[in-house]
Amino acid sequence: MLKKFLKLINSDIFFFSLLFLLVLILFKNAFSMQFFRDDFFFLKISDAKSFSDFINFFSPIRTYSYKPLASEVFYFFLISIGKNIFIGHLLVFSVYFIGLYYLKKTIMLLTNNNLFSRLTVFFYAISFIHVFQLFLFATFQEVMLFTCIVLSFYYYQKNKTLLNLLFFLVALLSKETAILFIVFLTAFEFVCKKNTFIKKFPSLVANIILAAIFLFVYKYSLSHVTLLDNYKLHFNNPKLIVNNSMWYFLWSLGFPNFLSDVFRSFPFRPLPDFWKAFASPEFKIYFYSLITYYLVFFVSISIYIVKNAYKIVKVFRDFSYSLVSFFIFLGPILLFSHKWMDRLTLPLIFIILLKSYFVFLFISSKEKLFKIFAFIIIFLFIFWNFFGIKVHESSSGYNILNKISKNASIYFYRNKNEILKHKYLFFYDPIYKGKLIRPWGGSEKLTNVFWGQYFISYYFPNSNIIALYNFENKIIPSDSFVVTSSEILLFNISQLK
Repeated sequence: MLKKFLKLINSDIFFFSLLFLLVLILFKNAFSMQFFRDDFFFLKISDAKSFSDFINFFSPIRTYSYKPLASEVFYFFLISIGKNIFIGHLLVFSVYFIGLYYLKKTIMLLTNNNLFSRLTVFFYAISFIHVFQLFLFATFQEVMLFTCIVLSFYYYQKNKTLLNLLFFLVALLSKETAILFIVFLTAFEFVCKKNTFIKKFPSLVANIILAAIFLFVYKYSLSHVTLLDNYKLHFNNPKLIVNNSMWYFLWSLGFPNFLSDVFRSFPFRPLPDFWKAFASPEFKIYFYSLITYYLVFFVSISIYIVKNAYKIVKVFRDFSYSLVSFFIFLGPILLFSHKWMDRLTLPLIFIILLKSYFVFLFISSKEKLFKIFAFIIIFLFIFWNFFGIKVHESSSGYNILNKISKNASIYFYRNKNEILKHKYLFFYDPIYKGKLIRPWGGSEKLTNVFWGQYFISYYFPNSNIIALYNFENKIIPSDSFVVTSSEILLFNISQLK
């Protein structure tokens, strides 16, 4: 009986059951996230009325990014289930769990090391960075990218080319950066799998051909997307590339998302807003435990290398492989002036691999000191990520956006019949004691939450109402239903002195 119990505890079923439960507990607030911002745009364009409309989702002729499976098809599914946010988030987490499961199988396949593969998946799964992928429906593309690339790589290693190509195809239909998988795959074969290169060459060529086809498919939409300020490619700005590389690397290590906004030059001269963050007990615990984690981590590595000097070449080589792979999957993102933390979905794997590698070495060491180090590192990693999730639920702006969206839903539901009698829905920034009141930007904040006009089709389907915002339109037209922006933004003007 005891043997069966021990076998169960050591099984993948037990490991993943606990891991998935832990992920659900840590990221539970994702299930309360409503529709806002990009969601309204995708809900509108994904409301297919015919089979022809559905097929048109896959047309490359568009002025926005080509990712039909993770955008139009996904939002079409959400519409089909009555825009049920719980089921929608459950699907997002289910796809994420599949990716985690196959990430473990892939690492196990390559290393034949159960402990190392479990450590990697565990550290990756609970990283607070996934707040930026799991909380929003609009970032489902990142979850699909992660899972499909992992599946494609797994079946590539298993020599099942058809399944490898199938999941690579799904990844390419979910996110343009999936094309970087080819760069990684080629580098992996040349550097890590020289002995099997000839055997894998036909499969590699098939993947390259598929990527080349999609490079042509992406060309049209990207020609429009890269005209936008946030997506302009700056090839001749090495300073920007170095700066972006530094921030993405620091974020992958666990530093806060707003760090790039409060440092003129890292790690010197932080702006006053950085010190204001310490007023939050949660941020203070998160940041100090993060610093403690890295102090323990680097001290333990230094001691280990001194005591095992003969391994320094292998350690340096593994570090180099991980770092190169990290930057391969960042690719053209480094050329944008804007930075997005959610883009770390795939690059993060290689930073986590490196961390897990050292923890594995410590656990496997015969010296008790390193086993103690491993225990402390694992504990601190869980601890700072627990608080990191809480901090970034707030600092990401998702909490306030969600509250505004919930309040808007209640307001529009209560006043829907009256609103539908008017031609315009005017969001008015009130004046109190001669001063313009615009909490969090007032109507300008609302246009960001509602994505301009796109929210109309969600709250008032089949209507011709036009939304107007006070920061853009100073005069209230006749036949307008006027909404005071503070009513939606949950701001009580009477509290002003």
